[in-house]
Amino acid sequence: MKLLAQFIVKKRVYIFIIFLFLTLLSSLVMPHRKLSYSIFDILPSDIKSLIGLRILSEKISKGPEFTILCEKDNIEEIESLVKRLDSLPYVISVSWLGNNQDLAYPEETWNRNSNSWYKDGFYKITVTLKSASSYKKQIEEIKKILPSWAGLTGSEVISYDMENYFKNSTLIYFSFGILLVALFLFLTFPSAMIPVLIVLSMVVGVLINSAITALSGRSLYFLMDTIVAILQVAVTLDYALFLYHRYEEERSTKDKESAMVSAILSTFKPISLSSLTTIAGFFALTFGRLTLYNIMGWILVRGVFISLIVILTFFPSILLLFDKFITGKKRRVIPLGVGRLGRIVGRYSYLFSAIFVGLLLLSFYSNSKTEPVFDINIFLPKDIPSVATMNRVNEIFGRTEGVFIVADENTIGLTDALSSIKKLDGVKAVMHYSTILDPALPEELIPESLIDRFRNNGYTFASISIKYRLGEGRGLKLKDSINKILEEKVKGEAYLTGESVLLTDIRDISFKDQSKTTRISLALIILIIAIGFLSASVPLVLTLVIQLAIWLNIGYYYIFNTPMPFFIPSILGTIQLGATIDYAVLLTSRYQEERRNKNNPLDSIDKSVYWGAHSIITSAGTMILMNLPASILSNIKLIRLTMGSLARGGLMSSLIVLFLLPALLVILDRIFRSTSYKWSDGKNERV
Repeated sequence: MKLLAQFIVKKRVYIFIIFLFLTLLSSLVMPHRKLSYSIFDILPSDIKSLIGLRILSEKISKGPEFTILCEKDNIEEIESLVKRLDSLPYVISVSWLGNNQDLAYPEETWNRNSNSWYKDGFYKITVTLKSASSYKKQIEEIKKILPSWAGLTGSEVISYDMENYFKNSTLIYFSFGILLVALFLFLTFPSAMIPVLIVLSMVVGVLINSAITALSGRSLYFLMDTIVAILQVAVTLDYALFLYHRYEEERSTKDKESAMVSAILSTFKPISLSSLTTIAGFFALTFGRLTLYNIMGWILVRGVFISLIVILTFFPSILLLFDKFITGKKRRVIPLGVGRLGRIVGRYSYLFSAIFVGLLLLSFYSNSKTEPVFDINIFLPKDIPSVATMNRVNEIFGRTEGVFIVADENTIGLTDALSSIKKLDGVKAVMHYSTILDPALPEELIPESLIDRFRNNGYTFASISIKYRLGEGRGLKLKDSINKILEEKVKGEAYLTGESVLLTDIRDISFKDQSKTTRISLALIILIIAIGFLSASVPLVLTLVIQLAIWLNIGYYYIFNTPMPFFIPSILGTIQLGATIDYAVLLTSRYQEERRNKNNPLDSIDKSVYWGAHSIITSAGTMILMNLPASILSNIKLIRLTMGSLARGGLMSSLIVLFLLPALLVILDRIFRSTSYKWSDGKNERV
């Protein structure tokens, strides 16, 4: 390791040039990363509903359905618009009131189904498109056709609008976060140059990681892009602080080159160990099936590793190159400390421990009562035209649910299965050539034109309209009943699919992912801490302390009656744990050191909190400030809530570590001594 440190110091100019080149190259590549705005893109590609949807699109050539809301009570103008839409080459069909009701009759005599297409002066039109790799051109053309009194919506339209709405947002949030962190460091560092060099190192790491993501060609759900860029800085800035503080200490007695070699050698182990707990939390995400978790997990793991390399190579290089600016005149700074807080908490350790237990019970209860929300549309900005139109359609006509059954044309028993499905409670209608006409009619007597409407390239499909929301109560039971009928009666390839089905699949997989990723994260971090402290009890206490902060963070949504996006528990259970467990490890390490130096528990915790508070506050401050701009500035509620949760996680974890962990360390000191290897010298035990 010494040879590597000496090499870094000796070749610092070349290292600086190499990273400068990589940074410039990355800044050119990074803008080409692909972002996705459809929540269904986070599903694993091998699930049955997604296979069915691909068959529907690629084989049967049935594309998405768009809904048009017409705020115009003029049947002639509506009919004219329908004809224009129907003439578009990429449109399969246009459905509206005229397809379901003879308009020659007076409105008072219209059938009950007419309420699904005309109500209170509003007309609804649905447009089914042919399958395509992208629908951007079609959406733009349809928008040009629509008059001012008509609005367009649909999942593809919302994704299109979101892309335009979100463009460059990550860069804005990241830039404001970096500025806030730089200002924070400027106010707390005696040298004005150090914050600049630290921030520069962080930006280099993020740019390289983002460029690798762009080169991979893999599409990211837009939320991942924001989380990854911000978190990579928030969780790795500590490494630069560790190295700089040690370099400053060594610089007081050595020349700059010798001081840097000593600093790299001294901080390599703590920086590596610190990164291990963070990587463990992020690595746990890679075990999730939803790509929101596993892809983001791998990118975050890679980001921490890249930042680690940058801090151990590039950062020492620029510190040496700009040494004369660093060692100049020092400024007065804002002290980051908590005074004798440790002694106060230690003296009243039973009181603070009781508070810990009370908060633990409250947090566990509120966490268990918090219900995740899977309909991402409610978190999207209401001023986006397609979202506003969707909400208006649901308000006027009620929310409609539709699913599809896709099957091989040679499948046996499909007609019988559709007949049984039609009788289920909650099914409004089943549209298929076998259900439109008399079921007793032999297939060879059914008009070929009717059959062709529901089949293509060896596959057939049926459209099912249902009364209930598929992701709730009766809707979930209905989905299970449909799947059961298909399993029992259909012999061959058959799939239940559609946006509603995909959403329930996200729900089912998410619950399993949350349980799996949280357990893996806890197990890995407990193992790492157990090895680090050679203790059976310390890792349990430290993870419980951070778990309290996580439960409080999730419980916040229940206490303040705020809808919680479904992925928040998994993100907090892995990222908050991995990113903030270091606060507890840092304080406990110092406490153990003081106990080994023959200090009693009260004096040990007093010194531990006094000397550890600066690092904990700086680390938590970085976490909070990097996430703050997105949690305040974003008009997308999904981003505000997610980044707000991460910022709140940093705050809660730091407060609990500084105010409650000291009490536990004092009270449980004897247990630590009996369950740990060389916890203290064992001579001075008086509190």
